[in-house]
This record gives sequence, structure tokens and C-alpha cells, in this order.
Amino acid sequence: MFAPDPDRRPAVPLFLALVLILTTGLCLAAKTGVKVAARHGTRIAKVAPAPAATPSASGPVLNLALNRPFTLNGETLPGWDGLVDGIKDSDDPPACFATDNSAKFPKNAVIDLGCLCDISKIAVYNSANGNTREVIVSLSKDAKTYDVVRDYVFPNGKFQPLLHSFTARKARFVKLIFKDSWHKGLGGDNILYLREVEVFGKRLEKADSGSVWSYLATAPTLRRSPSWHVLRRYLKEVNRQARVAVLTDAKPEALLGPDGWLSRSLSDAGRSVSPTGLKLVAYSTATDGPAALTALEATLDHEPPDLLVVDYSVAPDEPLGADADHTIAACSKAGAAVLMILPAPSQEGQADPAKFRQLHRRLLAVASNAGALVIDGGAVLARSAKPSSLISAKGLTHEGANLLAEALGAALAK
Repeated sequence: MFAPDPDRRPAVPLFLALVLILTTGLCLAAKTGVKVAARHGTRIAKVAPAPAATPSASGPVLNLALNRPFTLNGETLPGWDGLVDGIKDSDDPPACFATDNSAKFPKNAVIDLGCLCDISKIAVYNSANGNTREVIVSLSKDAKTYDVVRDYVFPNGKFQPLLHSFTARKARFVKLIFKDSWHKGLGGDNILYLREVEVFGKRLEKADSGSVWSYLATAPTLRRSPSWHVLRRYLKEVNRQARVAVLTDAKPEALLGPDGWLSRSLSDAGRSVSPTGLKLVAYSTATDGPAALTALEATLDHEPPDLLVVDYSVAPDEPLGADADHTIAACSKAGAAVLMILPAPSQEGQADPAKFRQLHRRLLAVASNAGALVIDGGAVLARSAKPSSLISAKGLTHEGANLLAEALGAALAK
């Protein structure tokens, strides 16, 4: 009887070997993209790498508004910026949102979601602080044409969320219009409060990073206050040269020299501001430090300015210094008309959008308290095709300064 050799391995059938070879070749082709020919001459196509995943309507439903930038047609109450911070159980700052106490209605807030989205639900959480009454929620693809999705009246002084679902709509911008106030709320009749706004849906594109330019692109380039109109009429009635103080954190020759953009604007619009002309005096913290503020305040008792122009240079951090807020308020209290030129974001400011937005809102609050006319330098530049190219490491380029000069001249000529 035949006995198998214990040292000899069983032979592999020929057809199994062929299958093994062919399978190995196919796997190698799939991994490397190399064309492999089978024994029968069949060509195996090159395998292309899978395309990168892109957002689609089949993606997850998210709170698209969380920590996204928003703009107002007015100002927030200083420190009350929590419109989209994800905290919906607080009536206190900074988690709660509040407008200023201006009696000008309607007030509105626009949230930029960063890309086109399929939106199917909105949630608006009012505050127990009161005042907030009728709120209209609308959506837009381009921040120009809006479609209303809900109009709702909240109870006064009672927390109540509005949760509204609807057939998905494509939009990037969400606008909340505050039509009126209940009055008798916390802090003043016209301060409107919300705890939070949520927008649920799916991204259809890759969202931008919430850059300062997308934030500024929807901000007003010009903001007028009721007190500015009164003071403007006064300037036209003075029978001497109007005294104009320029407070800046830049070197004054860059603004008021022969080629200074500010002096050009004031010169072109001078007669429309004051028929008898203007007398300019500069106070620069760049050259004199805090002494510039002291010198300006010293004029308030005997020869206060008729017009205070506050120019913030392109700066990533706190411009002019915290003491400048007090000086601006003192000039306004002494009867000066105040014109504030808000800074455009520096290269550092562009890299830290959240920090710039915080500074921007704080300066808007300073302007509101002073009843100032505001030229928003960043919003002016944001209307150009490439706003970042208008700012260099040293500040505004010549083209950027010209755009500010045109905006200021147009505002003063009206």
C-alpha cells in the first residue's frame, strides 16, 4: 500500500494556482493603478483615485449659525454679543444678545452662514429681559433679496423659544428684523434682547472661515445718528472758521499733509460743512502718546472743537488706547459734532476675525454713545474686488486711502 511521504507537502491543483495568481494581480492593479493583462489578454483598466468628498444635501443637519459672524444696522449694547454663541439659557452678558437703546426702528441683524445651505428649521430664543416684540425671519442667497419664512410676536418679559420648521430652502444669509418694542424692559425701552438664534440645515458648499471681509461686506459703510444732523446744522450757522480737531493714532502728516487723504476730503467738502471754512488741529497719540488726549481735553473749557474727527489707523489691537473713549465722550458732551472713521483690519486682524469683530463692535458702541457719524473703513474696503490688497504691512495703500477719502467726502457733502 502506498504511504504518503510525511516530509512532502500536498500539491496545489493547477487551476487553484491560476486563480490565486490572477486574484493577486487584480488586487495589485487596484492599489497601484497599473494596467494588468490577464492570461487571456483581457485588459484591466487603470484605477483612478477617489475624488475628494464635497458637502452635499445628504450631509448631517447642523446648527449652521453657530459662531458665525453677524452684522447690525445699529450697534449692540457693549458686551452683549451672544447672538450665535451656542448658549441659550442665559439672560446675562456676554451669552445674551442686546441691541443699543436707540429709538430708530426697525433694527436688524444679518447672520452670514458662510456658504449656500439647505435650511429647514430656525430657532429664535427670546429673553426674559423684555422689550423684544415682533421679529421677522427671512432668508437670502445674496444678502440683497430676502424671503420671509416667519413673522412672530414674542410675549413681553417671558422666555419663549420660536421653533419653526419648513420645506428646505437654499440660502446663505439669515436676517432678523426687530420691528418694535414692548417697552419697560431691562435698561431702557428700546433695548431688544435675544438669548440665541439657531439655523438648522445642511451645507451645500464648503463654508468660508468667517473672514473679516465677509463680516464687513454686509456692514453699512455709513451710519448717521439723529444728533449728527442737529450738530451739522449748527456747523453751517457759525460765523467764523469751524474748529476741527483730528484725533488719531497715526502720524498726522499721513492724514493732513499735502497728500493726506483726510485733508483732501475735508478740503473738498469744507464749504458744505461750514460756509466760513475749517481750521484743523491734529492730536496724535502716535507722536505724543497720552499727552495728545490731555491736550485735546484742555481745549474743552475755553475753545472746544466744533467738529471732532476720530481716525483709527489700521491696527490689530486696541487703537488710540482705552482713555480715548473718555476723551471722545467729553468732546461730545461739550457740544462737538463727532465723526468717527473706524479702522480696516490689519494683516494681523485679518488672521484673527473674532478679535477684530469684538473691537469693531466696541468702537461702534463708542460711536453710538457719542452720537457720531461713522465712516466704516473696513466696510468701505470690503466693497472692492480684493480688499486685502488695499492693506500693506505699513497700513492702507494709496488706493485704499483714496477709497476712504471718497467715502468721507461723499458723506460730508450730503
